[in-house]
Amino acid sequence: MKVIIVFLLLAAASPLAGISFARDGGSAYTGSDGFRLSLSDGRLYLADEHIAFGQIDRFGLVRTLSDPYGSPPSLRPRASAFSRTGERSGFVLSLGPLSAGASLNGRPLLFASAEFSHFEAAVLLAFPGEDPGTIVSDAYREETGRVLYAGISGGYGVFSAMGIFSFSDTKGIGLFGSAGVEYGGYSLYAMAGDPISLYGGRDTRLFGIRGSIGEEGFRSEFSVIFGGVPVFSDEFMPYQAVLRSELAVEGIRLESVMRYSFTRTGRTYKSDIITLSFDGLRIGYSSSGGLIASYSHGMFEIGIEDGRAYAEVQLDFGAEDADVMIRLHSDGEIETGVSLVL
Repeated sequence: MKVIIVFLLLAAASPLAGISFARDGGSAYTGSDGFRLSLSDGRLYLADEHIAFGQIDRFGLVRTLSDPYGSPPSLRPRASAFSRTGERSGFVLSLGPLSAGASLNGRPLLFASAEFSHFEAAVLLAFPGEDPGTIVSDAYREETGRVLYAGISGGYGVFSAMGIFSFSDTKGIGLFGSAGVEYGGYSLYAMAGDPISLYGGRDTRLFGIRGSIGEEGFRSEFSVIFGGVPVFSDEFMPYQAVLRSELAVEGIRLESVMRYSFTRTGRTYKSDIITLSFDGLRIGYSSSGGLIASYSHGMFEIGIEDGRAYAEVQLDFGAEDADVMIRLHSDGEIETGVSLVL
């Protein structure tokens, strides 16, 4: 009922002329200049000029705190259409340079941010997560106790920097900082420290570097991250490295992703993915999932990925009615995406 009420308020307040259909991270949605609607596998995304309801850990503040080394950090909170792996939902209210919001499932969160001429600031208060009621509940409560986060970022010209402060009664103080330069398609950033984990389940990081090289038709991104110093004699310093590259020439697109990691216990993990795409045909190989192949034409797509064959159909009933996406996997799993113009 609450979702329906929010939806009706958004629909009533938003002009729906000029609706267009698009895809975003596996989600289908309709959109105009001031309104968007998405339904992907039963997960609803609604947004107009000032308020949005959707996935909150895909971009912005919550994304940065979830994995500060994993992507270019940002502070302004955002609610977006759900990705295929998205789970955490919430809403964000934006009024000019001010934004505020809260989570609606998972760990309770309250957050806000403000933008100024050359910098932005944000705060987030994370409350204790739900006690799973197991023998590890004490450790779980310690990991997900109340935590206060505060961040500031800014830049001038090609230079930008960010700092995040975190504090909890059980974990103490955690600090994170990043600084770097970016010009056109070229960038290089250094990162150090680690804020208190927002959702738990990851090792502490010490420092890392991330960069990119980009020219017309080519882009490459890389990162190297080092974990915490070993505590016991049988432990190692973990690290991970990622290299993503993309080359596009005359409609032919070659993409590759290489990952390598070394764990605290001394285990190594290596993954390589390479794909070649041209005129609806995509073929490649993953060292972990095997053959990757697909062919799309019009509203139909068939393929194989992660060892599973699939067939997808995208039905467009006209810009003023509905669009439906259905993907059926060989193991029986069904993915759906629905967009409606109201």
